[in-house]
Formats: sequence, C-alpha cells, structure tokens
Amino acid sequence: MAEPIGGLLGVLAVTLWEALLPWALGMAAGAMLYVVVGGILPQLRPGENRTVAATGFLGGVAMMTTLDIALADG
Repeated sequence: MAEPIGGLLGVLAVTLWEALLPWALGMAAGAMLYVVVGGILPQLRPGENRTVAATGFLGGVAMMTTLDIALADG
C-alpha cells in the first residue's frame, strides 16, 4: 500500500513544483556520485595512489560534461 501512496505524492510534488525538478535531479545526481566515489576509492588496492584515481574520475566527469554541452542539440 505504500507504493501507490508514494507514487501519488511524487506525481503531486512534480506537478506542483515542476520548476524545481531540474535542480532536484541535479542534487540527486550529485549525491549519487558522492556515494559511488565514496564506495570505489576505499576499495583500491593498498599500494594504489588514490589521488590518481580521484583525478581520473573527475577528469572523466569533466570530459562527459564538456561533450554533453558541445554536442547538445539547440
């Protein structure tokens, strides 16, 4: 019974605050990236350099953002 109620609340929230949806999705994406990176970095082998891994991850995010902006339609 919780799923239909949650679904209805979600639909209501999206229709009432549609202008805030892009910001909320951006916050959710940032939180997910934080959780994923927080889970991946500690799993590196003890001898590995975590700075290189973090720099590689951030470089990948920057490249994907650049490509998204450069190849966007419109």
